[in-house]
Amino acid sequence: MKFNYIYGKQAEQYDYLYIPKAFMKEELFKSMTASAKIMYAVLMEKQQKSVEMGWIDEKDHAYILANIVAIGTELNWDEAEVLAAVEELERFGLVEIAEKSEDIKLYLKRFV
Repeated sequence: MKFNYIYGKQAEQYDYLYIPKAFMKEELFKSMTASAKIMYAVLMEKQQKSVEMGWIDEKDHAYILANIVAIGTELNWDEAEVLAAVEELERFGLVEIAEKSEDIKLYLKRFV
């Protein structure tokens, strides 16, 4: 397949995930899988939407409500891959899982 060049402001039409560079540079995150890094980026995007939706708990912490199947569809992953990435982030201390079922409630943590 042959693709065309990107001209001028055309790059703005794409939807991006932003993965923190610290995940590539910091010793603490060297052993983190690429899947977990991608999942963190997906959850960061969902976190922004959660705040817009007013999903803030009584302690003023923003939380994410997400459907495991929907995330899997978005990333072309199966449920096991989604859960493995989220659980890895939990082991790194980057998320706190509050409820886990087909829909998951979690808190994304800051690391800087």
